[in-house]
Amino acid sequence: AGAKNADDVRRSIEQWFSDTMDRLSGWYTRTLRWVSFVVGLAFTIVLNVDSVVVINSFWSDPVLRESVVAYTAERLQDSTYVSSLEEGGIDNLRTELSSLTLPVGWTKYGPDPELIDTAKREGKAVWWVVMTQWVPKRLIGWLLTTLAVSMGAHFWFDVLSRFVRIRSAGVVPGAKKQ
Repeated sequence: AGAKNADDVRRSIEQWFSDTMDRLSGWYTRTLRWVSFVVGLAFTIVLNVDSVVVINSFWSDPVLRESVVAYTAERLQDSTYVSSLEEGGIDNLRTELSSLTLPVGWTKYGPDPELIDTAKREGKAVWWVVMTQWVPKRLIGWLLTTLAVSMGAHFWFDVLSRFVRIRSAGVVPGAKKQ
């Protein structure tokens, strides 16, 4: 009877441990999701990366779009690019990316100078005008960027992998059937 009782105690402890680890895993996942959202939002606002502005810029500016496509194609063809980045570090990358004039950052895509001038002329607090008029326009773009960032690299790798599989499925247009 003692051996059966010891087995029951062992199974009970195993079950308790499994249940506790399942709850802890769920708590950890939920907490990490919120932490990654908050960190992503902080970086998004600090760097002023507004998805709506970026998409609109690519959509309406063919020169910007073509320069980014050309830059990317050139880097994909250059097999020594990664090692050259390792030698030059982040400064080389920063210089290259600044030459693309991407629609991010505070200098060019910050609050509209006319909005600030109007607030000053009317005697209104500039920070209040920016917070009530400019920030709400940027909030949706910042939230979209934050959601995209908080999904993580694994999610986006899976999405891109599925997209590539879909594109490679079926008959290539213009190809002859044999």
